[in-house]
Amino acid sequence: MPTNPKTNKAYKHEHYSAAIIRHFFKEVIEQHPINQKNYQITAEQVARFIEGSLPKDGALIWRDLLSSQLDADRADYLLRDSVNLQIIWAPIFQNKIA
Repeated sequence: MPTNPKTNKAYKHEHYSAAIIRHFFKEVIEQHPINQKNYQITAEQVARFIEGSLPKDGALIWRDLLSSQLDADRADYLLRDSVNLQIIWAPIFQNKIA
């Protein structure tokens, strides 16, 4: 894994996601008519949010949904695996996140 020259540690999944947003989704995010009219969210804000470098305010809960021990990706993996393995797994949980 490549290392971050600032920290000398391997880059994490979130760093790659943030780079993709900054470079490939910038125009899509910033030029979207609903975003322009109502929110004015920038690609940089989204990238910093994913990296966890935005101030800890009301956005904190959203950070946990994107990157935590039970984030959206992991929940999706659990649900898909249970379907493919044909096992019943937490039907109450499925209804809450579906």
